[in-house]
Amino acid sequence: MDTTVVKCQECGCRDLVVDESKGERYCTGCGIMIEERMVDPGPEWVNHVGQSTDRTRVGKPTNALLFDGGLSTELDWRNVDYSGVPISGKSRGQFYRMRKWQKRSRHSGAKERALSEGFRIIETVASKMSLPKTSSERAANIYRKAQEEGIPGRQRRMKSSWVVGYQLLMDAWR
Repeated sequence: MDTTVVKCQECGCRDLVVDESKGERYCTGCGIMIEERMVDPGPEWVNHVGQSTDRTRVGKPTNALLFDGGLSTELDWRNVDYSGVPISGKSRGQFYRMRKWQKRSRHSGAKERALSEGFRIIETVASKMSLPKTSSERAANIYRKAQEEGIPGRQRRMKSSWVVGYQLLMDAWR
């Protein structure tokens, strides 16, 4: 939005009105359109609950099946840039090293690796059983709570499968 225009070039009036909903600026003296299709550089907001005044930031929803909620950055495995053009050999080596370090640094400890492995197993079992995503996400939340509480059980596959079964029972009782 250009704020340097302070008066109308037609009539010289300084009473300019900005209509942000239409992205227009016009003169109240003569009615001429000074600027149109203006871009609002401010943040985008969305209201998820009716007409309340709560303004929640727009963005990707979190995913309970990922240990970090799905909020980390992913480097694509394909060796092409954003437009689909293959990247050069020198850049390819650099991307390989960045992907390797990203994979190494993703999990800071054994607990995060255990969560990630458990979530992967839950997702696999739920997929094979054709369960809805909501059931697998609730199972992931139960698994996360069990890990945080320190419930014993070193067999991740058995523990993860048990959680999916438990979630199925909970869904059946609803």
